[in-house]
Amino acid sequence: MRSRRVLFVENRGDIVGGGQVSLLDLMSGLRTRPGWEPSCVCPDEGTMTDAVARSGIPVSVVPMPALRPWKLVAIVAAVWRLYSRLRRDESDVVHANGSRCMFFAGLAGRLARRPVVWHVRVAAGDGWWDRLLRALASRIVVNSRAVAGRFGRTSRVRLIYNGVALDRGAATSEEIVATRRELKVESGWLVGMVGRLTAEKDFETCLRALAVLGRKGVDVHCLLVGADPARGEPRRRQLLAQAAELGVAEIALFTGHRDDAAHIIGALDILVHCAHIEGFGRVLVEAMAAGVPVVATAVGGIPEVVADGETGILVAEGDHQAVAAAIQRLLEDVEARAA
Repeated sequence: MRSRRVLFVENRGDIVGGGQVSLLDLMSGLRTRPGWEPSCVCPDEGTMTDAVARSGIPVSVVPMPALRPWKLVAIVAAVWRLYSRLRRDESDVVHANGSRCMFFAGLAGRLARRPVVWHVRVAAGDGWWDRLLRALASRIVVNSRAVAGRFGRTSRVRLIYNGVALDRGAATSEEIVATRRELKVESGWLVGMVGRLTAEKDFETCLRALAVLGRKGVDVHCLLVGADPARGEPRRRQLLAQAAELGVAEIALFTGHRDDAAHIIGALDILVHCAHIEGFGRVLVEAMAAGVPVVATAVGGIPEVVADGETGILVAEGDHQAVAAAIQRLLEDVEARAA
């Protein structure tokens, strides 16, 4: 019997967030199941294509241009290349990991008469664009009830939460010491926020909370792990300036993108997540899997992931005083932190 073949179409050639990491886990897990053959297409080469290739999954590049009228020829060419790939490989299912690639995958899948799964990880809707892509999708997979709300009542939506591997477990004391030594934070408490340096992640509130803790004499450093995806890194420069203005430049450590972010999480005393908008928050599950308590804002899908008072502390969006108080409470209460 022929293996079932799934063509995964990804929005980006680089890993920029948890969506790509979750897709890698999905493809790698499917690859280990007998009778399944995943393959992947990205719009350009980068860290994502490299990671897919290292996992032993066939990956190729099909440029998917911005959807502009003057790019019509390139758009049609991209759809045709995906359609040809589906027919040549005899793929059974198409999986689109995001909205822009869903447009191309959806049209190619319709032409090839293949079912198309649209995997949606963002809670904010796109109006008529959502309606168009929903019409092209055979099924829509969402990673939280908050994201499901984007589509109203439809039988095509399936809720599947992101999962993370639990085999690594909590970091050992030796690993924690080594990571802190590398980061030059060998004393005091270590908290951290992990994510792209974008407005919706709200690193500003984290910095303000850090300033409050500093004024209270709490011996704490904060890692801000993530890259600014914008050209010229305007957000990174803005956040560095804010850290200097708040007087926390020496204890707010910007690491940039780290391939070992999950390893760094294990060295934290607390993970902080101050997002304005969040569909799921994979980093929250990674922290809990590593035995690290969480302080997070109660927005989007976060309350579905973090049980307030049980697996972390939830606070109001943008409330830096509440973030600081929750961090201080956990740092000072060893039993609460362990629980």
